[in-house]
Amino acid sequence: MKPINQMAFVGLVCAALGVSAPVLANDVKVTSDSARAGSEDVWDVWEIESESPHPPGHSVDLWWEFYSQGAKAIKVYFEKVDTESCCDAVGVYNGMSVEKSVYKGALNGFWSDAVEGEMLRVRYTSDSSVDSYGFKITQMAVRY
Repeated sequence: MKPINQMAFVGLVCAALGVSAPVLANDVKVTSDSARAGSEDVWDVWEIESESPHPPGHSVDLWWEFYSQGAKAIKVYFEKVDTESCCDAVGVYNGMSVEKSVYKGALNGFWSDAVEGEMLRVRYTSDSSVDSYGFKITQMAVRY
């Protein structure tokens, strides 16, 4: 495994005001170079912590950005998504804010759809009624 300072990982940025920025955990899981040779389906995976406030609040529109220089594609692992299924949503977007997928209701333990490019954006939107948990992301995967 490569040490983190040799990875192409550049950083995670939290664009939403008033929420804690995601951080790279000390335990980094990286696919070995030998396993990478000749395979387009190999993803480098980082343990991260990024989540919405709990509860996120009413009538909010919050964004998080996940970036890795040189990435061909990025996806994130949702440990938990819990929204009001009719009116609140967690969306996954590419770096140009084009929507890739939307998740609503109660979902646990799944990878988002991958977005092409160096940036993946997550958006949480809610209406003015019922409070819910929001979401928690615990891993980011990058294909170079």
